[in-house]
Amino acid sequence: MNHLSLTARELHLLCETAAAPWPFPLPEPPTARTWSDHLADNRRVSASLRARGLADHRGPSGHVADLVTALSGDRVHWEGASGVAVGVRGGGVAFALRPAGPDVAVTPCLPDLLPDVLLAAEPVLPPADCLPLTAPAAAVAAAGRVPSGGAWEVLTAHGVTGSSARGWTSLLASALGGGMCTAQPRLRRSGDSRSAPIRWLDTRRGRLLVVERDGWLSANPLPQGELRRLVAGACG
Repeated sequence: MNHLSLTARELHLLCETAAAPWPFPLPEPPTARTWSDHLADNRRVSASLRARGLADHRGPSGHVADLVTALSGDRVHWEGASGVAVGVRGGGVAFALRPAGPDVAVTPCLPDLLPDVLLAAEPVLPPADCLPLTAPAAAVAAAGRVPSGGAWEVLTAHGVTGSSARGWTSLLASALGGGMCTAQPRLRRSGDSRSAPIRWLDTRRGRLLVVERDGWLSANPLPQGELRRLVAGACG
């Protein structure tokens, strides 16, 4: 799979060309002090793209022209063990964007393969070997802010007892991190299920899907195939 490296300033100019916002959560380059400085920066960046064969006198070319098209389409914001990323798709093309030091690594792919490109940098974990758990979201959040030895006391103080308290205490003690995938459709529609973020928790016991609804938090063992299906749904 071919990868393309762009400076943050080059990507910023491409966003301007696409009349599209910056792809957060990627780090955005500093804003020029004056409008004249901004225009001068754009001229330097345009010359750099032409020198690298990524643009000509008419504008971006090749994969970079496709990227401009995709930047105007749907987006997926990604946070995981591999760091942050953004998936963009539109006009029959798709790209995954990731920070690479001060630059941005750009990976072109077929739209149907965007979920696989985003997932490729994440560890593959089995579904957690535990029963589904449910508790008040505030209780789990408070327990997650204290050292693992204090989670039990915090949970029980919030009314979480018995097997539920044991299960959450065990999961929090074995947590390795987690991730989130959030769809940002170009055209939002009322009731679009893609607007709900997909969250997961990685633990030494495996991976769980975490869902918050109406003040309650549930955690269910998450097979890799199900995670891929959910990410594909977010990618559209």
